[in-house]
Amino acid sequence: VQCNNHDYTNKTQTPQQQDASLRAALDFFELDSTTLDRESLKKKFRRYSLLHHGTTEESKQEIQKVNNFYNILNDELDAREGLPHDDYTKDDDESKEPTKQQETQQKNKQRKQAKKRQRRRRRRNETNVETEMDQETQQKN
Repeated sequence: VQCNNHDYTNKTQTPQQQDASLRAALDFFELDSTTLDRESLKKKFRRYSLLHHGTTEESKQEIQKVNNFYNILNDELDAREGLPHDDYTKDDDESKEPTKQQETQQKNKQRKQAKKRQRRRRRRNETNVETEMDQETQQKN
């Protein structure tokens, strides 16, 4: 399959261009549109990513092609499932900031971890005290 020098993730393509890109992606991954599912797409993506992994310019272009074709098929699956369409040009800085719920969950997790550490220290101290007492009684005998 020839990879044309245009962006397959371009959302301003005509329907004919989108169909051609979809067919090219299906052909590249050797998949059928009627049986396309996320699991088979992931397997093929991983396989082709490992095949074309490398540091040469050619391998970088192949990986870019694999990623573009994966994005096309992933978008097709999203559309079939009624999920919102990804916008690859948007800035992800907004999504990096945690929500209030995530902050609360993180604080609760940190509190639990602190309590767990305190319990471990107490047990260690209790064990040390018992060991010292046992040693003192043994020395007296």
